[in-house]
Amino acid sequence: MLDRWTELYDHGPLAHLTLDGQGLVQDVNQAAAALLGPSSRRRHLSGSRLRRCVREGDHEILARHLIRCAGEAGPSCCELHLLDGTPIQIWSRRIRPGLRTYPTALIDLSARERADDETRRLTEAEKAARQSMRAKDQFIASLSHELRTPLTPVLAAVTALHSRADVPPALRGICEMIRRNVQTEARLIDDLLDVSRITQGKMSIDRQPTDAHAAVREVIETLEADIRGKRISVGLFLEADRPIAFADPVRLKQVLWNLMRNAVKFTPEGGRIEVRSWNDDRGGRTWLHVEVSDNGLGFDPASAPRLFEAFEQGTEKPERNGGLGLGLAICKGIMDLHAGTIAATSPGPGRGARFLIEIDTMAAAPVVVPAHTPLPGPGPAADRPRRLLVEDDPDTADVLQELLQDAGYVVRIARSAKAALALDLDTIDLVISDIGLPDVSGLDLMRRLKDRALRGVALSGYGTEADILASREAGFSAHLTKPVDFERLLATIQRVSLSGFS
Repeated sequence: MLDRWTELYDHGPLAHLTLDGQGLVQDVNQAAAALLGPSSRRRHLSGSRLRRCVREGDHEILARHLIRCAGEAGPSCCELHLLDGTPIQIWSRRIRPGLRTYPTALIDLSARERADDETRRLTEAEKAARQSMRAKDQFIASLSHELRTPLTPVLAAVTALHSRADVPPALRGICEMIRRNVQTEARLIDDLLDVSRITQGKMSIDRQPTDAHAAVREVIETLEADIRGKRISVGLFLEADRPIAFADPVRLKQVLWNLMRNAVKFTPEGGRIEVRSWNDDRGGRTWLHVEVSDNGLGFDPASAPRLFEAFEQGTEKPERNGGLGLGLAICKGIMDLHAGTIAATSPGPGRGARFLIEIDTMAAAPVVVPAHTPLPGPGPAADRPRRLLVEDDPDTADVLQELLQDAGYVVRIARSAKAALALDLDTIDLVISDIGLPDVSGLDLMRRLKDRALRGVALSGYGTEADILASREAGFSAHLTKPVDFERLLATIQRVSLSGFS
């Protein structure tokens, strides 16, 4: 029986040895001899001190371990490093009081240390990735600001030119073309910011009763020039009995705009687009389906899942399609936020495509007709509202001043926050200010102006969720992102006069 136990001890997979009170090795099994290193032959280990196999910096740890073994009835444990750097854990306990003999188990901690190293590596990699993501988001925000700034005076100037009665029809068409392309450029910038918001989980939605049929018609009206230019026929089959979606109206319209814009883009001249809607009762709820189909370019059915990935265009030759491949990724992110779905199907290349969204509905909301506030119109300067425009870009300031004055306002311009504060602000009714001013931030300026009970509209190239929140906290009553459509600016100015932040 003793021989069987001796064989189990000697050939077992666990490393064992026996130490005396001085740390001398009395016996050692094969696993322990192999762990302690090739230079530590088994016959040389017996009678030698264990410290000879341990890194010098750990000798004191081993000595304290042996002292604890002598004074404690239970097992004692410590961690050491062998001469080759291998981390080990040793467990020892005395056999009985007064007998300084300590059976000891050795555990190789290399796997644990490798796991710890890998964990640290992954943690550092995640930290670096987060820093890179923040740097990328900051770069996109700064880039969008720099791209938006020169677009602002262009859009405003085209608007001013288009509104003049003496503009020839041919030039009016050119103005419309410039305006349309500037707005498309602004949409591309918005797409970059939206993708950043979605990936960070920072996009927010304001769900309310939204008429999806009205949204479809508004989108088609927006794209009317492109549709007419390609002689595309559009069929509307809006048959849903409950078209009121529980959705963010701006974001839902953004989804529908992307789907319709893609349909127009990929449908050949003389082609056809159809928009259908219907309801589906399922799970005790009523769902609204809106489908946009065309007989255009189509796509390989196998690529359908990839269409909703950022920068994916469903083709191996994206240069034929143009764009950044962000629109559908944004659509999916928006639908996910609404707990809805979006799907795409196609019979194959050249055979058209169908895009279907599904969203929850709600009972129709009562129709509220907003009161119309007329523009100031012409009249004595003393009777007209006075606006202060704080803008350091000369082109933007000059053309906005002209447009606002044509709309019936008296407008003063300040090129900096310091210049704005030097004016007689008691004669000002409303402030329209850029954020990135050369001396003091427009946010700091608004903090000082709100003490004078002045309301303000932020007009900035910075348009992230954080930028809008910062504007609200600084005291602005609205935040508009450049380039802004002038009609929207006028509407915002009127709304701010009657309400809070928008």
